[in-house]
Amino acid sequence: ERKCVAGKSYNDGCNHCMCQESGLVACTLMACAKYDPETDTFKQIERLDPPEDFWEKSE
Repeated sequence: ERKCVAGKSYNDGCNHCMCQESGLVACTLMACAKYDPETDTFKQIERLDPPEDFWEKSE
């Protein structure tokens, strides 16, 4: 299992995510939808994966 680099953060396209000292990732939990006037509905925003430097290098 990959561990993140403590203190590193990134934006997933909607929420702010940060690596905790424990190696766990914590993210804000905002509703991530965008209004589509053509269909008069809200669509989920596609979330972005963390950048490669967010993770500790495996040996």
